[in-house]
Amino acid sequence: MQRSLGVLIVEDSEDDALLLLRELRRGGYEVTAERVDTAAAMKSALARGGWDVVIADHSMPQFSALAALQVLKESGLDLPFIIVSGAIGEDMAVEAMRCGAHDYLMKGKLARLVPAVERELREAEVRRERKRAEENLRRAHDELEQRVKERTLELAQANEELQRAKVEAETANEAKDQFLGVVSHELRTPLAHVLLTSSLLNKRRDLPSDVHADIEAICRNVELEARIIDDLLDLTRIVRGKLQFDFQKTDLHRLIRQAADVCRHGAGAKIRMALSAKRRVVRGDPARLQQVFWNLLSNARKFTPADGQITVRSANAPDGKIRVEVVDTGAGIDPESLPRIFAAFEQGNSAQARQLGGLGLGLAICKAIVDAHGGTISAFSAGENRGATFTLELDAVGAAPQRKPRARPRAAQGSGDSGLRILLVEDYPSLLNIMARLIVDLGHRVQTATDVRSAVELAAREPFDLMISDLRLPDGNGYDLMRMLREKHELKGIALSGYGTEDAIRKSQEAGFAEHLTKPVDAEALEAAINRVAGARSATGRGRRWR
Repeated sequence: MQRSLGVLIVEDSEDDALLLLRELRRGGYEVTAERVDTAAAMKSALARGGWDVVIADHSMPQFSALAALQVLKESGLDLPFIIVSGAIGEDMAVEAMRCGAHDYLMKGKLARLVPAVERELREAEVRRERKRAEENLRRAHDELEQRVKERTLELAQANEELQRAKVEAETANEAKDQFLGVVSHELRTPLAHVLLTSSLLNKRRDLPSDVHADIEAICRNVELEARIIDDLLDLTRIVRGKLQFDFQKTDLHRLIRQAADVCRHGAGAKIRMALSAKRRVVRGDPARLQQVFWNLLSNARKFTPADGQITVRSANAPDGKIRVEVVDTGAGIDPESLPRIFAAFEQGNSAQARQLGGLGLGLAICKAIVDAHGGTISAFSAGENRGATFTLELDAVGAAPQRKPRARPRAAQGSGDSGLRILLVEDYPSLLNIMARLIVDLGHRVQTATDVRSAVELAAREPFDLMISDLRLPDGNGYDLMRMLREKHELKGIALSGYGTEDAIRKSQEAGFAEHLTKPVDAEALEAAINRVAGARSATGRGRRWR
């Protein structure tokens, strides 16, 4: 079977061209050929196309093989170029190959023509395949580069949008924090007035017993409202992952007893202790863990009748944990509600819960705190009116250390009966007045200020032993006021504020406040804080003496 072959012959001799064609046909090719002997004719033929190989005579009167090779290069075609000459020296042959010729033959040895053409056709195809592959690779590289550029641009835009969204979210969170802080402060401040007024009234001995009972009810409800505010703020911190902890070794039994002491006030079911765990020290945040036990015991008292019983048990599990159970004989939990009992706003016995108050946040907060300590908390109830058991497990790190008994701090009294000289700073008029009365009733002397400017003027005019200040003031804040008075007058301070966040407490400590009390606070808590600060100041022996 003959193979077709398009041959462009660059030759001035018709006879020599026929010899070439005859040799190719003898090799099995069906040849289509054209002979040219000038550059113009060659360019025209190349433009028409259809050529597989170029065969050129080395030397012609008006043209040459090297000139023809240059024309082929300028055309951009990749065709085999074979030189045929009657007489060509070795140097000329090397020069021709260097210029781009693929082979050269002597006209007297045309038997090599067909093998040379076949070889060069194969190599030309390889070159074309390589060129196609390189072109495909280049195209793929260009496409990849373009895609990378487009993707990089998309990622940059997405990153900008993400950063913008992050800034907006952080701004929104900051605004939310400020809003919650202000709301907390504004809610707590009037509650503080109510609680302090109730505390003062409850000290009066000339009031009937039923009035004292009513006052105690008022105090309990104010404290409940304050607890609801705290729970809402804690839930917000939990949702945003901003609930902070101060982990340290702490005696769990001590925290349980402290929480029980707080919960025992007022009428209600008795709390019995059966704390038998030997290894009862855990690594945790004492305040947060006490909050857990306070919540569990408060819930137990809320849902257990006065003639019922609440038992707190502790024991060490074989795996080294300490297990604490709060068991009550109260209202129990509906089996359908039990799986959701630790969800926010879930109230197991909703009808009774609505009567007793609360938002159903306490157990959700308990679970978040216990989870953060690497522990577990679970609930069990055999059904309504059959009591409930809450079980908490934490890793125990050791037995309780032997605690040396410490002397009770002395009351904040100096020489004589004049008490302390206290600077009270509060911009809420009714709360300022009731606190001033309470401080006087505690045996101290008090001067009041409603803003930073008047407080600074008072401190410059007369000496004080202690400052009690709100943090949010009309012309500044309590933090800066504390720094100024501490630096100028070595004054100790108690922060009394509606801001009860960890951040607010940390800022208070950094500003120099010795205590941070969160409104509402009752008379006993305020008196205890004054005594603690007074005792610490007396023990250091520095600065102004207490009078």
